[in-house]
Amino acid sequence: MTYWTGNWNPGREAISSEISLLRDSLGAASVVVACSTRERVGVNASHRVLRIPASPWTYQPVASVVERFGDVTHIFGGLDSWYPLRFLGRRPMIVTLVTAGSPLASALLDPVAVWVAEADHLADDARTAGIPTERIRVIRPGVNLELFQPSPVPDGPFKVLFASSPQAAEEFEARGVNLLVDAARLLPDVRFVFAWRHWGNQHELRAAIDALSPPPNVEINVADVPVMATVYASVHAVAALFAPGHGKSAANSIIEGLACGRPALVSQSSGLANLLRESAAGTVVSRTPEAVADGITQLRADYGIAVKRARSLAESHFDQAAFVTGYLRTYDAIANLAW
Repeated sequence: MTYWTGNWNPGREAISSEISLLRDSLGAASVVVACSTRERVGVNASHRVLRIPASPWTYQPVASVVERFGDVTHIFGGLDSWYPLRFLGRRPMIVTLVTAGSPLASALLDPVAVWVAEADHLADDARTAGIPTERIRVIRPGVNLELFQPSPVPDGPFKVLFASSPQAAEEFEARGVNLLVDAARLLPDVRFVFAWRHWGNQHELRAAIDALSPPPNVEINVADVPVMATVYASVHAVAALFAPGHGKSAANSIIEGLACGRPALVSQSSGLANLLRESAAGTVVSRTPEAVADGITQLRADYGIAVKRARSLAESHFDQAAFVTGYLRTYDAIANLAW
């Protein structure tokens, strides 16, 4: 069986790792088609990836040809993923909701066989959009619990990691970059570590960071890290303070950090907020510097308990085995539909 997997915007944080996991689980017959305004046409044969720009004049003809070679079309995006929902649908479709968005017209939503939500609130959004409950499933992102293991907490000052770096300066505010820098000014005894990938225009990004005048306790590390577990081992907590409707609802950096025994600090709109509250594996805050500073202070006070709860939450909700099994069952359920 072959599968065609459409990725609406690979720039969204860590979606590529989820697609890679599914592709590898399906074997050599599966293919990834990555579509984005940031893409250039290209083929990566070793990783079985076809890359195309997401402009209407390019997307539509390529999609009409490529999709016919698969058995299932799998899109990662939101209820507002206009291009793929408009131009795909020649095979049974699954859409994985990774971020919030205003729903499109029902004519574009109705052809989707199954909607998979990565967080409970995204499933609620789908129901509110009029999608029948029987076509909605919740499958949370999976993490390799063997690769991401708890490690002793480091000595020295308390360190908060931000590992969801944006590709462009105009995303700073929505991603919480400005917010964390402002919180750093209020907590001079806490170190804020920004793990930045080698992507986007590095000169412009560096200039935008410098324009924020970060205090001495802000550390910017620009590197493509092959094993992120080593980064989580060097900090005490992981933060993702996205604005509502921005960023991945279930940020992979947060989930990987939990697996490594690192509690989380997230904003109230995060798809992980309720789980973190219920499990005491982290702290949920509003998006003001004062609230973030107070949240970190509270997290430090409860740190011993939060560390233990973090790993437990990853094991109970984000095991990659459950993630893969959930999708394979979904594929099997719709692969033979007449389309």
